[in-house]
Amino acid sequence: MVIAINNRDIPLILGTMIIIAGAYVLANFVADILYSVVNPRIKY
Repeated sequence: MVIAINNRDIPLILGTMIIIAGAYVLANFVADILYSVVNPRIKY
């Protein structure tokens, strides 16, 4: 990743950031679902 930044490889940097952001959103979604399974009082 450092080499891509130094070489200004914009498509690689953007692709990596999109994958990281998607993983972050997915992890938060899974955490929300698990919270509702663990604590049934939580309603969405």
